[in-house]
Amino acid sequence: MVAHSSRTVRFRVTLAAPWPEVPSLALGAVPPGRGTPDLYALVSRASAPEFRLDLYADRAAQLYVCHQALFVGDLLAIGFGHAVHLVPWPPGGAPPRALRLNSYFVSLHRAADAVYVASGEDVTRLSLGGEVVWTSPQLAVDGVRVELISDQTLSGEAEHDPPGDWRPFRIRVTDGQPV
Repeated sequence: MVAHSSRTVRFRVTLAAPWPEVPSLALGAVPPGRGTPDLYALVSRASAPEFRLDLYADRAAQLYVCHQALFVGDLLAIGFGHAVHLVPWPPGGAPPRALRLNSYFVSLHRAADAVYVASGEDVTRLSLGGEVVWTSPQLAVDGVRVELISDQTLSGEAEHDPPGDWRPFRIRVTDGQPV
């Protein structure tokens, strides 16, 4: 669950009343006829249902269980499958954008002046407006854990030889290059 002022986002695989009647937006690889989403992101305001995001994963890519939402200014960032969806908030104005990742989504991390997206292979820095600033070189083959973000570096662990061969890494926040 993520909270933003009086808003919260919860993820569910099924819907119960009143969520089927709440305004919604489909994101991802939406099949013809829509079908059943892989996951729902349910946005509430002061505990009242406000908006529903129906998330569809790309069938050509493996579906992973990592998913996360993060409010960033006037955007709601949702990581799911092999993408991060950037939804202008409140919905209905500009269309959402999708950032396709080189690997599966792992996590979102907010810093004072950026958002960092960890994937199964690398880290991408986004501006607070949702623009890609850089993507690091490949750091891992099966997972990146972000542990510390400072003014100059981002550090964590990257899995080099699964399962279990996690090694530390450190990259510059200015360009994503290893230190």
